[in-house]
Amino acid sequence: VIQPRFADALEFSEGLAAVKIGNGWGFIDRTGRSVIYPEFDSVAPFAEGLAAVRVGRRYGFIGHGGMFHFPPNYSYAYQFSEGLAAVLNRLPNGADGRWGFINRDGRVVVDFQFGGAQLHFHEGLSVAPSGGKYGYIDNRGQFVIPAQFDFAMPFWRGLALVSIGERSFQIDRQGRILPEPSC
Repeated sequence: VIQPRFADALEFSEGLAAVKIGNGWGFIDRTGRSVIYPEFDSVAPFAEGLAAVRVGRRYGFIGHGGMFHFPPNYSYAYQFSEGLAAVLNRLPNGADGRWGFINRDGRVVVDFQFGGAQLHFHEGLSVAPSGGKYGYIDNRGQFVIPAQFDFAMPFWRGLALVSIGERSFQIDRQGRILPEPSC
């Protein structure tokens, strides 16, 4: 449907696909027509009406028209999910700092306090680290399932896969370990 003419391409999301032309990333529509000029150093697919883009060493968010919704002020940024996007701040000395979450208005709603996370919300919770372990935070940044796991996956259909040491198991949204399946 669209002839191969791009150096790289991502999947369609919200009617647009990111494509690399020369050294820049932009977006095309489903007919292959360029709708956002390829001027970005890297991009993520659109999610909730916005796409994270990198200009130089900084990330910001653009809307479907290609205009900045938030200027590139972050060291890194992930896609929006459930109204929030994980962003990495930069310390005054230029070093990367901590992760926090912003809302669609650009307001920080979860303070910059995390050294890393799954960085997106699923079913109202996000994996977040604390003290070398992983737990789950709500959209205010409060741990609702304490950080006690060596590994943790996002929730899906009310369950999440976690592990402690070599043992893996499923938990529910209250953090209760579920019995192992009989099959």
